[in-house]
Amino acid sequence: MSAEPDSQNENAPAESLLRRLYAEILKVETVGLDDSFFALSGDSIAVMKLVSRARNAGLDIEIRDVFAAKTVRRLAAASLAARMRGKSDAGDRPRTSVELPELSEEELDEIISDVRNRP
Repeated sequence: MSAEPDSQNENAPAESLLRRLYAEILKVETVGLDDSFFALSGDSIAVMKLVSRARNAGLDIEIRDVFAAKTVRRLAAASLAARMRGKSDAGDRPRTSVELPELSEEELDEIISDVRNRP
């Protein structure tokens, strides 16, 4: 991945995590801070995968945040803003989007394959 985030930036840990997740989920080698998830071939199924993995890693994002923010930089900022508002405690986080079940990578890949292969 290119252009490492600034270590003085309080969003840097979230940016690094999101760059790695974008790259893994979208199967691309490099992800810049201002690359759009959707320009890198992301779709709604990949968004669900991203949100699930990001939440498991401790970020406070929702499905709608990915559609609104699109880029690593803006999504990391949205996560930090949610945390600053005090919504990041797992039991107290208000949910305005669909709760995602805990699924393994293999289960998610199988669901994605099934959806994409529908007539």
